[in-house]
Amino acid sequence: MSSQARSFTKHLLVFLIPFYVMVIYYLYTDPWRVIYHYQKFYHNGEPQGVVVDRDYVSVQSYIDNDPVYHYNAFILGNSRSLFYRVAEWQKYIGNQSCIHLDASGETLYGVNRKVKFLDERGVKMKNVLWVMDAELLSGTTNSKGVLGIKHPAISGQNKFSFQMEFFKTFLDYRFLIDYTHFEATHDTMGFFGVLDSRIMNCDPATNELTMINYDSMIRFNPAAYYAERAMVFYQRDSIQHTYPVVIQKEQKALLEEMRSIWAKDSTNYKIIINPLYDQFKINPADKAYLNSLFGANHVFDYSGINDITQSKFNYYERSHYLPRIATRIMREVYTGTTGDSVLVR
Repeated sequence: MSSQARSFTKHLLVFLIPFYVMVIYYLYTDPWRVIYHYQKFYHNGEPQGVVVDRDYVSVQSYIDNDPVYHYNAFILGNSRSLFYRVAEWQKYIGNQSCIHLDASGETLYGVNRKVKFLDERGVKMKNVLWVMDAELLSGTTNSKGVLGIKHPAISGQNKFSFQMEFFKTFLDYRFLIDYTHFEATHDTMGFFGVLDSRIMNCDPATNELTMINYDSMIRFNPAAYYAERAMVFYQRDSIQHTYPVVIQKEQKALLEEMRSIWAKDSTNYKIIINPLYDQFKINPADKAYLNSLFGANHVFDYSGINDITQSKFNYYERSHYLPRIATRIMREVYTGTTGDSVLVR
């Protein structure tokens, strides 16, 4: 090797030292918990720190725990499905082995892939509770970004490219500033949107999350909780707005695949359309298609203006309704007992 070549190589290695340091730091800390095997993905009773990819957590939890629990009942959907408690669900489906297979910002693609993943593993899905909305129905491809990308086991994505999605975000200086500050101080007041101050508990057997601090605040001082979030709960008008049609050719193909698998398994499935604070109604054409494909007795529409969506006291914030609302919905769906409301179809 010539002296010029040796000099270039030396300078290149020196130049790359910061990169090597970052690689080592990333491999050591594994902030999203996607490199190594973990028995627990959450720090129960503590602020969570870096927000993990809920899709990865759900699928990996299933893979790790199914040999023990042999799951046959599945709660599918986006983060709004988190508050459908397994213990409440089992009152209507019996002592089935249940797990949450939700994902943040879940898509129809993600739900379809999870159903196919289970089917390919020979799982007989006895019961399915699918919690969905128009936003979920619109997504027909793999999500991007560290909060939504799908587990390689269901997407078929190359594991290296999956890992690179996280490493590229790790190299973003904004993330590094927030993350190093959190590691040093456990302060979750970051600016990049990757740190989570919420105190949550997770049951590894069911993959069920509980919002410890929010539930406690609402239980003991609801007036203060909602007063602090007055700007979050904006005033709605009295006009019934409707989402545009989202079920197109791609969606129909994915939905029909799911319906075929559930028919083969004789699955007892219920489909719940979320009651969202925005009070937008699912498009009648989409609802009609879901009724036609899955059966109107399996589809329950809580979207739009109704007694649930009218009150801010039924919500944590604009996106997520409280567990007691999910409990009420399950009671109505499985028993037809409407209590103080009208069962929505």
